[in-house]
Amino acid sequence: MKKRWFIVFVLLFFLSYATATYFQYHIDNVTLQEDLTEWIYKEQADTKSIEILRTTQVDHTSSHIILFELESGEIAFAHMMQGWNGKFKIVESGWGPAITYRDIQTKSGGYGVIYGDNSNLEIDSIRADSLEVSFGFSADVSNELYFIKYTKLPASIQKAFPVELRLYDNNDREIDRVN
Repeated sequence: MKKRWFIVFVLLFFLSYATATYFQYHIDNVTLQEDLTEWIYKEQADTKSIEILRTTQVDHTSSHIILFELESGEIAFAHMMQGWNGKFKIVESGWGPAITYRDIQTKSGGYGVIYGDNSNLEIDSIRADSLEVSFGFSADVSNELYFIKYTKLPASIQKAFPVELRLYDNNDREIDRVN
């Protein structure tokens, strides 16, 4: 009798867990733009729109970065995770300067992400250097109108923010510096 109750308890626990995680991940590729618009604009989502510019999966993790343009013209990003059901949930989003650095956390550790707009193709490469820890990386963005570049943070570093970004032209001359 005790064994039967134990099996029932385990089955109920598994079903509860599966149901809870399944419903967290409800965004699919078909409704991605619509769901992001609703996430950003809330009550005004019916009258506003976004344009998805680029998407990328971070290494072989369940994390995906979505680069999109707001109606105002600002470049924004969303960090999304893919669930075991193949659908997504939004972890975080944000917007700001045309070229931005973010730290993101995945199940495989932290990543430094640079994303932004290079629509005039003036920028050839970007150098990101942490202002607080010993970490940095370079990214080639030549010939990319919009870009998402990332690198895995060393295991000893949880976050590299704040970061100074140096933008270089195709002659390796610094053309801008962003903090």
